[in-house]
Amino acid sequence: MADVTMIPQGNLVVAHVPSHVRIGGSKKHPLETKSAHKAYMGCDVLLSSEWGQGIVKAFNATDQSNCSALLENSNVPANELGSYDVAEIAAMCKPRYHVSPSVDEVNRLHFAALPYLNSFNEPSRKCHISRFIALGKVQAGKVPKEKKFLHAVNIMTLTNLDQQSLYDGVASAVACPYTTDNYMVASAAEGISSNGGKAGGLSEAAARSIMLESASSSGGPQDFRWSGKRKRQTGGDNPNNTTLHISWRNKESSENIAGVDILQKLAPYGCSKVRLPPPRSAAADNSMNKFGFLEFESHEKAKSCLVEFTDASTGNCGMQVGAIFFHLNWGKGGTASRGETKKARLTEVEAQDSSSLFFSIRRKTPELTTDEFSTYLEYMRVIAEKGLEDAILDGESTSETRITAKDEPALAVEKSEVGQQNSYGFLRFASHAAASMAVQVLTGSLDGGILLPDNLEGPYKNDLSGAVLYWAPPPKKATEKSSHKFHKKHFPSDSRKDCWFCLASPTCEQHLIVTVRDTCYVAMPKGPLDDFHSLIIPVGHDDGKVGALCGSSAGEVDEVKDQLRSFMRSKLNKEMFVFERAFQTKGGYHSHVQCIPLHSDAVKDLYSTIMKMSSDLNFEFKAVESDLGLRAIVTSSEGEGYFYAEIPTLSG
Repeated sequence: MADVTMIPQGNLVVAHVPSHVRIGGSKKHPLETKSAHKAYMGCDVLLSSEWGQGIVKAFNATDQSNCSALLENSNVPANELGSYDVAEIAAMCKPRYHVSPSVDEVNRLHFAALPYLNSFNEPSRKCHISRFIALGKVQAGKVPKEKKFLHAVNIMTLTNLDQQSLYDGVASAVACPYTTDNYMVASAAEGISSNGGKAGGLSEAAARSIMLESASSSGGPQDFRWSGKRKRQTGGDNPNNTTLHISWRNKESSENIAGVDILQKLAPYGCSKVRLPPPRSAAADNSMNKFGFLEFESHEKAKSCLVEFTDASTGNCGMQVGAIFFHLNWGKGGTASRGETKKARLTEVEAQDSSSLFFSIRRKTPELTTDEFSTYLEYMRVIAEKGLEDAILDGESTSETRITAKDEPALAVEKSEVGQQNSYGFLRFASHAAASMAVQVLTGSLDGGILLPDNLEGPYKNDLSGAVLYWAPPPKKATEKSSHKFHKKHFPSDSRKDCWFCLASPTCEQHLIVTVRDTCYVAMPKGPLDDFHSLIIPVGHDDGKVGALCGSSAGEVDEVKDQLRSFMRSKLNKEMFVFERAFQTKGGYHSHVQCIPLHSDAVKDLYSTIMKMSSDLNFEFKAVESDLGLRAIVTSSEGEGYFYAEIPTLSG
């Protein structure tokens, strides 16, 4: 896909589509991955220079009539009104507002679609509505409403909308216009389509979808590029495949062969339907390159047809109809291989199990000595650590209480120099969260990219201009098929020495401890959300396997929890929000319970906020009626871990 830019402006997310964008390239664009993620809600504004094909179906009667009149007085065919690619991108982006220029090059009439739904393949899933606006040409003086070129809107961003406001207008919205049924196709006569085949000719959307599917199974997107040569498929191994691909060139003949002529030629071999896409324009109808698809009654008949029209001496498969030679090969379902395609960069979502970043220097002079590259990589390691330290302190780098990587292992960054010809290396972080924060700070994007110049300082600023930082794949895990067996080991031989919460650990911040009981202790977190934000931590390290609220210290943890709640109510006039995230993660082997005091105005919206976020992420909470119930749920989950929360109410 051509570059589609997602630009966060504070909480406002704006997507920009470049002109002549085309989906289905050799790379999977990050937008496709992000929009498919369960947490993706949509963007606030989408800007494009073209309409999405099919949007006219969401216009009111007046605007549809104006569009029809516009087409009658222009050379724009109906099936070219809007872009198939922009339609696909709009469907993926789910914008609240989609803004484009008018297609009327003379008067630039203003058009506005009716609010439409964003969900067309998941009817049961809740979705917000979108509004399409096409603005007219900028003009001086007073402009009539139907030609307005300015549109003011007070946008409340998706991230700040409550659930009720988010779904306002859904009941009265029209269906999503970006479907195959709404893409304009040539009109069909009884029995024969306008492209000469049987009724059911292909729209551009259908043709592109088939070509994408065919390319996916035949080795890569380059196989179906309109401007490129298509390699002959050697497929046919799929017994469910009954489709052949047909192509021809009108290089030496002005004869126009219709689909009915092709059908007549192949009907004796079991061909039941000819599907040809309509031309993009009158000029395209006379172009040299054409293609289509042939549907057969069975896989065997399609295979027999190929055998019948294959020249034994050359291996070419084709047939002559009139003065034109047609090439035949397998359509979707072919198994030809083009070899491995170049792997796209990992996005943050795809690299969720990784805690490493790939670092590479782009220089005009390729020769770099080992010492030079080692110096640059060490410089990047220091910059990354400093960025994490500054982020923790919110930029207060001069604070006397500054937390450094030396004091806090979670901020430490290591380097690994393994690049060929001293061209690249890796930065290793303590966690995925730390790597995410670093790549966001250094490149301005969670997915990585070119280093921001403002983050570079000192003698190497110019040398590292254009250097990149991307996500590295996570370490490969040993499988049963591996030639070597590795013993899976969760913890070091003496895990307490590396654990931040074990009292015997040299990394334990003892000055943060409030009180120590028999089986648990209370401490202050390093980054508190409130002055009285507290942690209840089991003394025993083994409780990290089952969680503090279900382990051997659960009884005393509950007792301390009740005491903290009583203190916050009586002394602070606040309620206490409790949660525990009991999952084994790298560097986090010791369980702990978070206790956070909240004002009453925060408490009243807490339950609805948590329920909304869980709904957006497509998971549900289970109500726990007693401690026995929690233990039973954890036991039944077979050690998969849990997230537990106690949500206070104003009634107590």
